[in-house]
This record gives sequence, structure tokens and C-alpha cells, in this order.
Amino acid sequence: MSVQVVKMEFDDAEVALDHAVMEDLRTAVGQTAFDEIIEDAIFEVTERIARIEQLAEERNLAIMARVAHDLVAVAGQIGLSGVSVIAANLERCCASDEPVAAYAIARRLVRVGEASLVAAAELSVDLAQSKDGAQAG
Repeated sequence: MSVQVVKMEFDDAEVALDHAVMEDLRTAVGQTAFDEIIEDAIFEVTERIARIEQLAEERNLAIMARVAHDLVAVAGQIGLSGVSVIAANLERCCASDEPVAAYAIARRLVRVGEASLVAAAELSVDLAQSKDGAQAG
């Protein structure tokens, strides 16, 4: 009997932020509204990732697929493209009724999501500072 082992490595490329999406959003709505949108979206992404983690433990694929679907949109809205891609993969896996794979992808989503949220918050601050510096100069 042979056992196939799949090794999943954390890759900084998965913590993909679309800087252009964030910059375009900030330009379109202004710094104050941008800060509020980013804050709200980070909160929503955090809630959805926590919910997915809970649903993975419960092996509830149907609801996990719906939460992952919502996460695709929210993460994409603020440029968390890595999180959005992984959430889309999770949604497809849940829809295909693959609980083992869904659990593995959910765990990956939690790891990448946490790192991506930190990166998004840091980029948001950097964008605000670059705007403040441009106005001062």
C-alpha cells in the first residue's frame, strides 16, 4: 500500500496584494473613505476566515462554500488577490464535495489570510503616508 503525501509550502507569492486596486480605490474615494473601507474590509475578511476555520473543523462544506464565495468578493475588492484565489479554490472544492481537500485549503487560507491582512494594513498605511508626503512636498 502506498500513501501519497502532498506537501504544501507557504509562499510569499500567495500573500499577493494588488497594489493597483488599493491605489485606484484610494484615488477614487479619497483617503478618509479609503481608510474606512479598508478597515471594514479587513474586519469582514477576518470574520469570514475565522468562520471558514470553524466550518472546516465542523466539516460543513455547504456553508463553507457560501462563506468562501463571499470572501472572494470582499478580498478582491481591496486587492487581496491571493486570498481571493484561495477562497475561490475552496469554494470549488466544497462544491465538489471533497472534504479532505477543503480542510487543507481552509488551513492554507487561514495562514495566507493572516499574513495578507497584515500586508494590506501595512500597505494602507504606506499609501496614506505617501499621500501625506506628496502633499507636504
